[in-house]
Amino acid sequence: MEKGLYIKSADVDIRTSQESKLAGLLLEAMYNGKDLPDQFVSNKLAMNLAKILTKYSRLIPEAKNIGITGSMKGSGCFFTGGVDSFYTFSCNPEVKLLVYVEGFDIPLKEKDFMGVVVKRLREAAKEMGKELAVLQTNYRDEAKVVPWEQQFGSALVMIAMSLQNHLNKMYIAGGEGLWGQQKEIDELWSTETMEIIHHGDVSRIEKIKAISTIPTAMKHLRVCWESTTEYNCGKCEKCLRTLTQFYIAGKLEAVKSFGKVTVRSLSDAIDRLGKLDGKELDFTKSNHEACPKGIIEESLFKLINK
Repeated sequence: MEKGLYIKSADVDIRTSQESKLAGLLLEAMYNGKDLPDQFVSNKLAMNLAKILTKYSRLIPEAKNIGITGSMKGSGCFFTGGVDSFYTFSCNPEVKLLVYVEGFDIPLKEKDFMGVVVKRLREAAKEMGKELAVLQTNYRDEAKVVPWEQQFGSALVMIAMSLQNHLNKMYIAGGEGLWGQQKEIDELWSTETMEIIHHGDVSRIEKIKAISTIPTAMKHLRVCWESTTEYNCGKCEKCLRTLTQFYIAGKLEAVKSFGKVTVRSLSDAIDRLGKLDGKELDFTKSNHEACPKGIIEESLFKLINK
């Protein structure tokens, strides 16, 4: 015989929700006169919870009107500290929860570096008056058949759906060349209890201009995916691509999370890059087309023609 309250069935899939748990615990807590902690429940139930307590306490003399608040479910946004996620959540001020997933952009084995990144993201969230939720999954390690570039959109949806006890809306930030993450696919995953919103399909330069006015973004911006020792290495193609876009936007001096970067040092770093191909070459060509005349434009031209 199993001990404690349980709900199970051989015929249907049983998944307890916060609302289910609250319904099961409420009257016993009222009889015992013990307060219950905040419950993240549906917005409709949160608005009705005070009425439920009052009606039970009037109907049942033994049931005391205990202290409990129903915290409404709200909006969340995936957050890595990058250009896309800073832009998306800054455009949607109702977002209350920033979500970072360990094991997606940084391998789980890189525990020390993960700690550094999470610390910076928590600092950024605190400075902006937001809560950061850190989740961990081995999904990327286990899903070895489909290339990550093709499957990470559905992986984000998987995480979003796991947060339905806390949120009823989740923003996924759009970005450059994201094969497996497309608006016309992402939003089709929405359900009655979780709305998936793909946001931010605008130019990278437009995003950079927008977030360059946010001091916290400029202090904690993280775009590097190659280094597992430095927050931003400032040497890889992704770092230099982003710094070039800040230069094109006229905001190079605004960004602080790469150390001191000058036009000359950026040009020299671009010159040190090796030959590019594929998407990286395409990004470089796009930057070159948008770049004003000068040493950065010359460095990009040389890089394209290596």
